[in-house]
Amino acid sequence: MLYLCVAGALMIFGGPVIESRTQAPITCTVTSSHASTARSGIKTQSSSAEVVIDTKDCGTLAMTNGVDFDNSAEIAAGVEVGHAYTFSTGAYSRVVLRGMLRRPLVVTTYSKE
Repeated sequence: MLYLCVAGALMIFGGPVIESRTQAPITCTVTSSHASTARSGIKTQSSSAEVVIDTKDCGTLAMTNGVDFDNSAEIAAGVEVGHAYTFSTGAYSRVVLRGMLRRPLVVTTYSKE
């Protein structure tokens, strides 16, 4: 039981630290992108803007860094379908979000190849 409590605390409080210190590039070809709303919380729902990017070689990606409700559509429109991009993502997203929770991979930065 203690193990589960420690593991849960690490996931909640350690996630952002792990994510920021373990950034690695991945290269993916975009098939679509659109502005969306991310929802989180157990008892109370909170919303934040995100850009969802579908790729043919990396699956679904979600970008929230620097995205707000005012610029999400513009950012999504700027991601060109059919082009390869290098996205930066951390180990927390790769292992916990994608691997354990089956959520889209969170990316922090991107650049066109």
